Amino acid sequence: MVWLLLDRLSLLVRLLRRIMRKQKLLQPECCRWHLGLRLAVVVGLRLQFGSGIFTKDKNVVHLISIGIPFVAATQPINSLAFVFDGVNFGASDFIYFAYSMVLVSVVSIASLFLLWKSHGFVGIWFGLTIFMGLRAFSGILRV
Repeated sequence: MVWLLLDRLSLLVRLLRRIMRKQKLLQPECCRWHLGLRLAVVVGLRLQFGSGIFTKDKNVVHLISIGIPFVAATQPINSLAFVFDGVNFGASDFIYFAYSMVLVSVVSIASLFLLWKSHGFVGIWFGLTIFMGLRAFSGILRV
């Protein structure tokens, strides 16, 4: 849930920056992933101390502390994936996006189940990292 929330916040910040600067639609956004780096640092530092806000259960706080490095490390990858999604949508390349998402989803779901069976909770986070990495990679391939 936190991972999805931070992804959406990153997207919202990018959209607000675009509106505030009144950018042209065709201006390249490929160098905008530095926002993900800043978000990774903030998440990595702040959420580690804020994990006790959600619950006082020691087991849950321990699981949150295991997941935080994955959430923080994937923020730059997520930013790249969203930038290239926007480029593909802006170019009206919906067919490529649809086929690439089907392929990425098949590979990601297979890796998610395999990693979950072998590594448990950490395997789920590795699977989600693979999913976002493949999304970013498929976007790079098209550009």
